[in-house]
Amino acid sequence: MGNRIYYPIHQVGIKTNNEDNYTAIHGLQSVGVNTVFNNTPIPQLGYVSPHHTVEDSYTTSLTLNKLLDGCPLIFTLATADADEPTIFNRSVQRCNVGLSVFDDSLTSSTGTPVAICQYSGMYISSFQYTFDSQSNFQEQVSLVGDHKIWSNDAKIVNSVDVATAAGLSFDGVFDGTDSPSASCGIARRQDFLFDGVDGDTTILPLDILGIGADGQPTTNAHISKIVLSANINRESLFSLGSIVPYFRLPTFPIEATTEITVNSISGDAISATNSGILTDDTTCNYSGNLNDYVINIAINDGTRIGLGYQNKLMSVNYQGGNASAASYVTTSYTYKTHDMNPACILHQNDDKHSDFWADRIIWLLGVDYTDTSPENGVSALYWNNIGVPVDLLTLTSWPPADSELYKFNIQVDRTHESITGLLIEEQIDTLNSTGVYTTWTPVGSGTICSYGCTRILLNIYDYVVSSGAVSDLSTYQYRVKGLYDGTESNPTDPITLNIQY
Repeated sequence: MGNRIYYPIHQVGIKTNNEDNYTAIHGLQSVGVNTVFNNTPIPQLGYVSPHHTVEDSYTTSLTLNKLLDGCPLIFTLATADADEPTIFNRSVQRCNVGLSVFDDSLTSSTGTPVAICQYSGMYISSFQYTFDSQSNFQEQVSLVGDHKIWSNDAKIVNSVDVATAAGLSFDGVFDGTDSPSASCGIARRQDFLFDGVDGDTTILPLDILGIGADGQPTTNAHISKIVLSANINRESLFSLGSIVPYFRLPTFPIEATTEITVNSISGDAISATNSGILTDDTTCNYSGNLNDYVINIAINDGTRIGLGYQNKLMSVNYQGGNASAASYVTTSYTYKTHDMNPACILHQNDDKHSDFWADRIIWLLGVDYTDTSPENGVSALYWNNIGVPVDLLTLTSWPPADSELYKFNIQVDRTHESITGLLIEEQIDTLNSTGVYTTWTPVGSGTICSYGCTRILLNIYDYVVSSGAVSDLSTYQYRVKGLYDGTESNPTDPITLNIQY
């Protein structure tokens, strides 16, 4: 037995209820564990001391800090049982966390540990991602649960718990050859991705001075720090016969916060007036001073975070530039959103859900939908190559490059579970924007997954590519049909697409 526990001789891993072995967390910087027992004293008449002190309940919590190094995120490991990558779906998943401790004569966590602790039935209670231009990029995740058992606890006499403790296994995996998975190593400021396409680029709100109409920074934007965070508050649901809750229900809505700090060069550019700055129509009601915006984060280590399209500015803080010091002005823009169904967290090396990564464009382009018709059960739109819905798609080459192909994002209404497939049909305006269309022709289709997917993405090469180059401005009209056991629903509001080359 050694004399201490320090960083090279303990490791942490995560597994779901469907897995036999732990996946060790690489790049972990710290682990903190707290166990709280809620004891209630019961008084009685005739005596000042309690009649008895009841062990009412207990809670175990862990806080883990990890570098972004190309290895799977804590968040994705802990929610691997999710069938969708949305924060809404991931928030109800449980996992087991293992902590192994090794003899301090070793220089790495390898071989057989001297003790193992298993924390089971753990839910994520908070997460935070910090992207600081002055430091390494980091992930912090906190988990909360109930069951905790050490392999070396000699006080255990319950036969079931004795067997559980004796059966714990989490051998060391760090043999001294461990290294970051990402080709970039530890992610830092140069690994923040801008000017990409689809789900592989960062998109920021247009409120921020220097952010262009495409959500990308111009030469006037000097972003120094971004912090994304959320607390998942939970209500414990109890049942007779058990001291611990059978479920820790997340209380919705979950609020996610994004704080974006920039080095200012010309103020914060945020105005607020009594009449609202968003319209000059004096006959309308108050139009407000704020818009909803998409926030997406893309990091070169394979991390992708999308917070949907309902991020709204909550505060702006302009500070610094004091006369008493050689300082400079920084402005912090704080956004909040409560829509966790489109919001998602993905990672390229999440080997338990490679399908999430393959479909990242579907999940990360947090754009709003316009229903075609309620009875149709689907809604759809198309966008340009940076995820912005457009009225005109301008191509720079012919045939168009992959990044310029127009795409349809289709959302299936979950109340229409009888939809088994989708069909996209096209009409081409052969007279070049005169509004005279040909007959409807099928150009794409998709199948609804068994869980009733919320989104499907279809790239349309169709007759536009095969029939020849687009000249000047060509107009195409599309309709998305829901297929109900072989029957088709015809939307009353087709989607119009204008292509220019």
